[in-house]
Amino acid sequence: MGSNLSPFFSIIESMNRLEVKFCTSPNISRAVFQMISNIIKSVNIDESGRDRFMLAVGEAIDNAVIHGNKFSADKFIEVECLYNLTRITFMVKDQGNGFDYQKQMDTPLSEYEASNLIAKTVKYGTPGGLGLALIRKCTDRVFYESPGNKVTFIKNL
Repeated sequence: MGSNLSPFFSIIESMNRLEVKFCTSPNISRAVFQMISNIIKSVNIDESGRDRFMLAVGEAIDNAVIHGNKFSADKFIEVECLYNLTRITFMVKDQGNGFDYQKQMDTPLSEYEASNLIAKTVKYGTPGGLGLALIRKCTDRVFYESPGNKVTFIKNL
């Protein structure tokens, strides 16, 4: 089943798959998040795992809105969610310029523990990379595609 709701929002839904393309908007991104949350409720995953996965989804979508497309309503965000009995795969792509994702992926997650964050904040003014660290902590595998405006992550069930 597919629908094209407007030039600002389109949905393609089929068995175990959802694709959504939408213009950059915090309101629309929240609606997309809710749609994905409703789908994930039907997947065989415990509540803690579901909460962690949805935290990663929210961070990825927010990063696309804020850092990727910089709230630009003339740019689009694409999300895709695939799920089966063994895993959930989620992808988000924005139209931004990307970033040095390899640097973030190479940073040990221990750098994001409270004591290290305090030191980084004192030294640099902001720790940076918290959302990406959350995505890494809440999922089993994370992949970026060059130039860094597309992320895919997997949660094993």
